[in-house]
Amino acid sequence: MQTLNKIPPSVSQPEARIHVILARKAPAGVIFRRGSVKWNTDVDTFEYGQWFHGQMYPRRSDLSPNGKLLVYFCAKWSKRRIEEAELMLDKKRAGDLTHDLRLLLKT
Repeated sequence: MQTLNKIPPSVSQPEARIHVILARKAPAGVIFRRGSVKWNTDVDTFEYGQWFHGQMYPRRSDLSPNGKLLVYFCAKWSKRRIEEAELMLDKKRAGDLTHDLRLLLKT
């Protein structure tokens, strides 16, 4: 009898989260798990896909009925990028305000 190696209770295991999207009219599916996997359900084979180092949102993703096209939503957030986006938004708002004031002064 073979004994499985068990992780001591003091060591926390990361949760394994997977999301599966099946094609409606084809024997295909996609498995999201910190990297995508293409699943052929006819012969039960897997083809590993691209890795993405960021946040995936599989509940906002979809697979075409024939299983050939995948639409997914993902983001790679960083504090610097968020600050840049806020700065651009502030500049746009300031530009819109200036434009609105010009229109008011013309009338």
